[in-house]
Amino acid sequence: MARIVLTLFGQILGTSVESLTVQAAATVVVGGVAFVCARPFLLLSFDPEQADVAGFPSRRYHAIMLLLVALTVIVSFQTVGTLLVFGMLLAPAGAGALLAHRIEPMMAWGACIGMVSTYLGLLASY
Repeated sequence: MARIVLTLFGQILGTSVESLTVQAAATVVVGGVAFVCARPFLLLSFDPEQADVAGFPSRRYHAIMLLLVALTVIVSFQTVGTLLVFGMLLAPAGAGALLAHRIEPMMAWGACIGMVSTYLGLLASY
């Protein structure tokens, strides 16, 4: 039973230095690729045909985007668990979409909401 609970909810206070190093490296990789591919990702989000017309192969950038999401999910499983990974991916982005109408502020709001809610959740659980 305890193993199931750890799989669903993770062990944020029991993570090792190696896990944190892997997560930091994944954060740098995902952030760097997202920064470099920001324009094709933005075009792909609205219309894949527009991305093709602008000279960005939409299938390739769609695959890159899916790989980034998969990397984020896989690296986060041990720390936050299966259930919370998806909540931490979707909830801040959805809240940011409600607070902003442009992509840049939406991403900033989502990142801030994610960081603050994680900190407050850890503080409350401690």
